[in-house]
Amino acid sequence: MPIRPSNPNPLLNASKCSRLFQQWVFPLVSKCRKQGTLDVNDLYEPLPDCETAALTDKLEANWFAEIKRNPNNPSLIRATLCTMRWKPFLIGLILIPSEFFNIIQPLLLTFLMRFFEPCSTMPAWHAWLLVMSTIFIAFCSSVIVNYAFFVTNTLALQMRVAYSGLIFRKASININNILQVTDQRVKIMSEIIKSMRIVKIYCWEMAFDKKIRHIRRREIIQYMCSLMFDCVQMLFSDTYINVTFLMMYGTMWWFNIRFDIHFFAVASCLLGHMKLSVVEYFNFGMKYLIHYMAAQKRIRTFLLLDESERDNRLLSRSHSELGYIEQNEPPIVTNNQTQSPKVICNLKRAQWEKV
Repeated sequence: MPIRPSNPNPLLNASKCSRLFQQWVFPLVSKCRKQGTLDVNDLYEPLPDCETAALTDKLEANWFAEIKRNPNNPSLIRATLCTMRWKPFLIGLILIPSEFFNIIQPLLLTFLMRFFEPCSTMPAWHAWLLVMSTIFIAFCSSVIVNYAFFVTNTLALQMRVAYSGLIFRKASININNILQVTDQRVKIMSEIIKSMRIVKIYCWEMAFDKKIRHIRRREIIQYMCSLMFDCVQMLFSDTYINVTFLMMYGTMWWFNIRFDIHFFAVASCLLGHMKLSVVEYFNFGMKYLIHYMAAQKRIRTFLLLDESERDNRLLSRSHSELGYIEQNEPPIVTNNQTQSPKVICNLKRAQWEKV
């Protein structure tokens, strides 16, 4: 296998300005434009914060600490928060200035519109100041949003790598048991296939077919409910601004309120912003949160599986009863004479309980 040449990530030595405006990616983009495509060797090496071994070790240590702290009901979410620390909350704080700028921008536009009114007394330098402020606010908002998306994707990559590494380690430990269980599953499935003759003898085909169709019908109904919810959400998202303006205009006409163009500009900008941040992002956030809760529950169940579990049901007597018998047994006199090796069968452990 050819060795990949070293290609260190330029983000390690990038300045704050380069990190903020993503200038460290420009050499890779220009290289792609010249070559027309990118090779695997052209890609940068991962950052030290994104290395699989370090992230997996950290999450594994926090998971084991969580098991020791709460062995009955360990929480994978708490272990994840201990691994990622305050990064998710800090990323959320980064977006607060962007939301503030999105609200300020339409207000500045309303003040700027007064300059174009007939007989306006606003000086020109005041209008230019509002124009420059509007452009500056839009520029700052776009920079903050792009940087927040980059940091969010990096954090999501770290969580995915940590979870994947932890699952792989657990799976590699249980590989022998998994193979044994697979053999048992294949054996059981072969027995089920062989027992098809019994189903045909007793004419149970219609009963099984009815049961399978009933389960399939329930599955289709649940899928239809999910699609109906998505359709309602999409319809509400697409018609949100129009329906809101229709209600506003109807209310203004009913109460004889004079139509103001400044109010229309502010309302249009704010409703457009609320559509993106409240309607769409909130729905996506709730959907992804539900998916994450289901996934972490499955991962937690998988991580709690024992590598080698002893089945105590194979014993004919309980541990307490065996301990009581062993305590009441007379002590065995040790003989110093050399004896030939022999097999001793303890029949008390192989004895069945009396009902």
